[in-house]
Amino acid sequence: MELYTRKGCSSCPPADAWLSQQIGKSPSANGPIALAFHVDYWDSLGWTYRFPSAKNSDRQRSVSNAARAGVYTPGFFLNGIEWRGLFSAKALPTAKFEPVPINISARLLERTLEISAVTSDNMFVAVSESSLANQVKAGENRNRLLKHDRVVRVWQPLNAKAQITLPADLNLAKAKLVVWHEINGKASGAAQVDLLSCK
Repeated sequence: MELYTRKGCSSCPPADAWLSQQIGKSPSANGPIALAFHVDYWDSLGWTYRFPSAKNSDRQRSVSNAARAGVYTPGFFLNGIEWRGLFSAKALPTAKFEPVPINISARLLERTLEISAVTSDNMFVAVSESSLANQVKAGENRNRLLKHDRVVRVWQPLNAKAQITLPADLNLAKAKLVVWHEINGKASGAAQVDLLSCK
């Protein structure tokens, strides 16, 4: 599941809280695979922070275009398909994947993640971080303390050999490594592990 969100958007806190609740139901590494991409196209509201990026916004536009969906926050995509059920209290559809064999090794060395993949076609990798909080200083949520889980701190297409430099402020104990396979924005398989398990 991908959530596109922004701390300055008044509709986003309920979506972020809902995502955290889903994760809390199964907090293990094998629980729900969720990624919260913070976008930068609300920077005009007058407050910026460390998680949004133009790269995240570009991904939302790409996924939305493939799904023939609009670009807005909060935006949910389940396996590349737009899902609008949160605010109408609809049950989350069960994800169904065709098995996609993935042979990947990952090694964590200080602040560098080394990844080797037997095949990397249509593969992506991300590192997410949970238990984050920030006091909002401007925008529609000003003066609110917002909490976030599975915030994407770094992501990229997966190369056969890759070295990913992790953010200096990343809490390794609260981070997960996610690898997924997708074609035209639609995921066809995914896996995640605690980042520290790669040591």
